[in-house]
Amino acid sequence: MKSRFILTVVIIFGFTASAGAAALTVKQQSVLLKNRLNNSGGGERVDALLKLASFCPYDSANQAIAFSRQAIAESQRLQDNHRLARSYVSLASFLLRKIKQSDSVFTYLTLAEKAFTQSGSGQATAKYFYNTALYYLRTGDTVRAVDMSQMAIEKAEMENDHLTAALSGMMLGRISRQNGDFKGFTGWLAKAQESFLLCEEKQLAGPSMISLGILYKDAGLPEKGDKALIQATGLCEQSGDSLYVAYLYCNVAGIFQSGANPEKGLFLLKKAETIFQSLNNDKGLGYALNHQGIYFQNNRKFQEAVSCFTRAISCNTRSGDWQGACFAACNLAEVFMEKRDYEETTATFREAEQYMLKAGDKLSATVYYNTFGKFLLQNKQFTEALSMFDSSLHYARESFNHNFVSENLKQIAGLHQSQGNESLALQFYKSYIAAGDSVKEASNLEHYRDMQNELTLATGSSSNGKASPSGIVPGLNDAAIPATIIIMIFLMAISIRKYSKNSGEKNKDQPLDQPLSSANPIPGSQEFEDPIVPKNGRLMLSPEMSSGIFQRLTLLMEEDRYYLRSEVSLHELAVELGTNTSYLSRVINEQTGGNFHSFLNKFRIEEACRLLKDQRQQVLSMEGIALSAGFRSKSAFHVAFRKFKGMTPSEYCGNTRESAE
Repeated sequence: MKSRFILTVVIIFGFTASAGAAALTVKQQSVLLKNRLNNSGGGERVDALLKLASFCPYDSANQAIAFSRQAIAESQRLQDNHRLARSYVSLASFLLRKIKQSDSVFTYLTLAEKAFTQSGSGQATAKYFYNTALYYLRTGDTVRAVDMSQMAIEKAEMENDHLTAALSGMMLGRISRQNGDFKGFTGWLAKAQESFLLCEEKQLAGPSMISLGILYKDAGLPEKGDKALIQATGLCEQSGDSLYVAYLYCNVAGIFQSGANPEKGLFLLKKAETIFQSLNNDKGLGYALNHQGIYFQNNRKFQEAVSCFTRAISCNTRSGDWQGACFAACNLAEVFMEKRDYEETTATFREAEQYMLKAGDKLSATVYYNTFGKFLLQNKQFTEALSMFDSSLHYARESFNHNFVSENLKQIAGLHQSQGNESLALQFYKSYIAAGDSVKEASNLEHYRDMQNELTLATGSSSNGKASPSGIVPGLNDAAIPATIIIMIFLMAISIRKYSKNSGEKNKDQPLDQPLSSANPIPGSQEFEDPIVPKNGRLMLSPEMSSGIFQRLTLLMEEDRYYLRSEVSLHELAVELGTNTSYLSRVINEQTGGNFHSFLNKFRIEEACRLLKDQRQQVLSMEGIALSAGFRSKSAFHVAFRKFKGMTPSEYCGNTRESAE
């Protein structure tokens, strides 16, 4: 099976390389557009400026913003409201790229909407709806983001704008995964994948499709991810974009390394290294060297691995890629762990922690705490290892990285089992199995949908009436089609029957379409009953309801350790408990005499004290302990510690040391 897949990869690489020779590169197209810009005026000049903005590399947002502002000025001079609206949308999109979210983004989107209305048609473009959806997603309004994304797809289909349809589909896929809907996740990503392949602007579709492949892989669907990355490689090669081709060589190299031709993978990584060096791109070079280090580590060539990871860290720090530096440092620490070099390992983890803090993102924290947990586990520091895996699980869930969610659940289950806590171990094993099953079932259903699509493409009968590439299933003649359909129907019937049976059994413990948690409310429990309504009309909680909510809240803290989530909110906890924020806030106040934050911080301070007492935790700085205990910053940790303990963490450490002596 692997050899056939690799043969397919080689064929695809051969095809895309030959196809790329006939296509204009991004640089060539940019030169043509600049010449057109110098020799044109009016609306044609605005169109050229907007196209030039779209061709700017991802790290050149300032240049794209400048082109967009020129397009706005030119459109205002022409009093062309439709082009003015498109220019406002372009500016908003690049501001989103640069600063993620801001009031100015919303202002320009509002101006675009007004200009579209004044243009006479009143019809906003698909790009407007997509960027508005992206703005709402960044500001946390997923409901509006979903609505706008769906409108973007509808409009994109009318405009034949396959790129915007694909990007909107990816957004809906991300939101589906955040909601635990893996069938929706794979469904939207499959539609996005189809749209990317129909794009005429290969230079724009290729880089975006890299993200789609990584989304699949992070969700535990490596085969789909590899297929998307190979297709992205083809699109980038056709556009002649060497930068993105180099990144893709790094990602598809793993396909060869896991098969019968690992040397081919190393060859691609070396090609990527050469391209990044020629472009003087330290960030890309660090990425390629990190992948080479992984190759050598897997082949137990530790000296070469150490050299690659060390060089990768140097490149990442030069380019300010702190996430990349954190990843490379964690990989380097794993090499030292395999060599049983305790001093080098602890020193590398101190370095990795600093990169994690500078990166400030959830994925870096996920990787760091997971790797550090393995180190503590190797040294039989089981309680500390459990704390690290808990932290990694928390950040993995928040970054929606299914691979690390599954790995951490498995590690935590194993630790509870080794410590004799069978009930907790069983609970985490169930979550681990459920997480894997939800992805597998979505993948299986999606596989049959893919088979149907490929059969439709092969027979030339497309339901949407759009032109489709031919020859997807070579050798499928007319006589074979009825037999194939019968086999497919038979396999689908078996799959659906098995899926229905399995989901029915699993739903006794936990619905698959809900976020994984041991604290999901049970329908019929007290908070679903009608509250007491006194004569003054104000809602009140019965003692039974209040007690039930608090018991489950305490369980959520003590067993799931929700306090380790630095960004946990009252709303999130209320959803987990099946109640509302007003009831939950009142219950906490009545039962503890404090507010929500005081309730959380009490658990966090006790966790921090446990870490501070352990003299073996020398690899964690005070800031590292604060983050491990669930605090967002070192300063917030100090304020809370003094409030609960009446002293600073350092004074507490001194008192603990004196007591021990």
